[in-house]
Amino acid sequence: MTRLRRMLVVAALATCGWAASGCTMVACAGASAEPPHVELDLSYWFRYNPTSTVTACFDDVCQTTGGAAPALKLQLVLADSDTEHPDRPYDLSVETSIPGAEPHRSSQSVNLTEFKNTSPCGSHSEWMLPVVLDPNDTLDTSPADGLWLPS
Repeated sequence: MTRLRRMLVVAALATCGWAASGCTMVACAGASAEPPHVELDLSYWFRYNPTSTVTACFDDVCQTTGGAAPALKLQLVLADSDTEHPDRPYDLSVETSIPGAEPHRSSQSVNLTEFKNTSPCGSHSEWMLPVVLDPNDTLDTSPADGLWLPS
């Protein structure tokens, strides 16, 4: 029994040392990358317009949110057929509807930004654009320059 216990202790220590070194038993299947996308932050909009509805379109990909539990962030992902040239300009449009008011539509041409990531499973580029819809129906396509903050 002592020999079996000693083998289990050695095996446990070896496993712990291996895990502590950053190695895992899961093999890498290559670098993981998301398809080109826009991350639209609606939290400021819904904070000041809680009963509204927002429809956002990134080229031909559209999503609508609103009602009692609106999504505060939307991720608009390009269709596979549109990912060959992520550095080209894309159309981004947002339509907001507030009960009792005319719908408002904002649209503009946007370019995605390339982010290069390196991980133990490899390197990859990710094309995306963070966008904020502020309470005044303005699309801020450079939130890294300073997020819109209420005064």
